[in-house]
Amino acid sequence: SYQDAEKKVEETSVAAQATQEKVDKLYNAILPLLNNLKANPEKEYILWPKRLEKIEQFETYLNGIYTK
Repeated sequence: SYQDAEKKVEETSVAAQATQEKVDKLYNAILPLLNNLKANPEKEYILWPKRLEKIEQFETYLNGIYTK
């Protein structure tokens, strides 16, 4: 009984650490994007060459983090 509980605690701890790492990676991926978007708030538009390609790359990157 004690060994089962200890094993469950260890498994939960490992899962929590993996989840925290995912959250940290997502945060570190999204924060620079948000900072860049708010860099010049006085501008009415954002010049963003190859926008669709960049967004798709970022989406793929986020999906990679989420699904690992």
